[in-house]
Amino acid sequence: MRLSPPELTHGRGRATTRARLTGDGVDHELVFEVPDEWSIHPGSDPFVPTAVYVATAAGAESLTIDRPVSEPLLTGARTAGERYADHLGRPPLEIVGEARPSPRARPAGRRTALFVSRGIDSTCNLILDDRGELEPSPDLALVVTGIDTANEDVVDAELCGQHIAAAGRFGLDAILTRTNVRSLFDSYTPWVIGIGPALAGVGLTLSADLSDVIISSAVADARRFTGAHPDIDPLWGNGLVRFHHLPRDLSRSERVRIVVEDGRGLDFLQVCWDEGPTNCGRCKKCLQTAALIHAYGGDASARFEVPVPSTEDLRRTPPGPTLRDDFIDATAAAGVPSFAQAVAEHRDAPLGGVSPEAVHAIDPDAGRPAELLWSFIAAADDPPIAAATVDHAATTGPGCVVGSSGSSTTHVRTSAMRAAAVTLWHRRADGADAALVVEALSNGSRPVVVTDAATARALRWRLPELLQGLLATVDELPTVLSDAAIDGPRLAGAVRGGGLGWLDELEDTDR
Repeated sequence: MRLSPPELTHGRGRATTRARLTGDGVDHELVFEVPDEWSIHPGSDPFVPTAVYVATAAGAESLTIDRPVSEPLLTGARTAGERYADHLGRPPLEIVGEARPSPRARPAGRRTALFVSRGIDSTCNLILDDRGELEPSPDLALVVTGIDTANEDVVDAELCGQHIAAAGRFGLDAILTRTNVRSLFDSYTPWVIGIGPALAGVGLTLSADLSDVIISSAVADARRFTGAHPDIDPLWGNGLVRFHHLPRDLSRSERVRIVVEDGRGLDFLQVCWDEGPTNCGRCKKCLQTAALIHAYGGDASARFEVPVPSTEDLRRTPPGPTLRDDFIDATAAAGVPSFAQAVAEHRDAPLGGVSPEAVHAIDPDAGRPAELLWSFIAAADDPPIAAATVDHAATTGPGCVVGSSGSSTTHVRTSAMRAAAVTLWHRRADGADAALVVEALSNGSRPVVVTDAATARALRWRLPELLQGLLATVDELPTVLSDAAIDGPRLAGAVRGGGLGWLDELEDTDR
């Protein structure tokens, strides 16, 4: 993969830097834009974090950077690439580029910035700074469009104005910046892991005027790759600007409690995944936040369409594995045992009739023994698959991994997924199954596409005999999983021997 030299333009009061990332199936122009009165970095530094993440996620062997980058950034980028490769289960990325010497001393008189999005994390940091408990202390808020949402070409003046007004309540002036990285992530890589590199790119774009940039942490557990990451964000410094991942020691529930006790953020919070003017109150993120606000005695009615979730809502749409146990402990301690019990019931429910105790721990860093495998098999969506896979894991002994490929795996160590004996997923209409087959085989795992009986019959009729073992209906899963004669290496050999034309069969079958 290659990162081309940047191009700078000025117009309509904005300064813009552009560079193109190409190769390994990627062809995308990256853009960072800032107000014209601010100095914009003239080199490739702003594009390096996103390029490293995308190249690693795409499985590229190398990333060539055509323009010299600062020496500390190049060193940090290589370390970050190693950490992304480990998590994503990709080969190590070779970064080819010329290092530019860093300044002997950082210029004085520059500013310290905090990214502000009106979420729980950045709002908590605004409060901590107001208390004198955030170090370094920001004097500027950075508002970014094009990271959380993909509509980077249309600046929502009202939304950004609300971000700027929120920062102003805490004495910070703000600037509006723009990027288009979300559209790149949506096309090629898991978006949620790329937030940190994208924010770092904005900070590097402004590194001539900034000395320090604070990226608000998403979770306290560094084992989780979600949003930004405490062991990666600080690596993006270029000798001019330093990055800080804060706070490091507060759980999500503790941050909500701080926001509720302070009170000033309750009428501007924006946590919803839907791009509406308020919080829907029904999605997973809204439910867990509104429930915690209620548990701590706050009033969420100003910003949430459903200010007090029901226990049935929480049972049906509970917090994910990253926040689930924290939520249970916090709501129980706050005197709302019904909320804690609803989520605990979901957590402890049998997977398709199989007890969670049957699931073997496969990663010593996974936290709760069942958590990692639960994430893989997406039990809430596919209970029959869950039952078959857990049965298989229980009978084959500790260390066997049976995984379901899907977006939930972006939150866990994908290096553990490389140990999977079998990778399962439902057939999807978008034709992504072929890519997942290749990915599973490259990880040394046996792929199994779970589909309906009619599609399975049609595909088996058109596929070579050995490759028919890729398919199973839900009823056939126990037999397919126990068939030791069909394994990943044999399938990989069949692929190499017969070419890849059979992939089209997986994509174009008429139901």
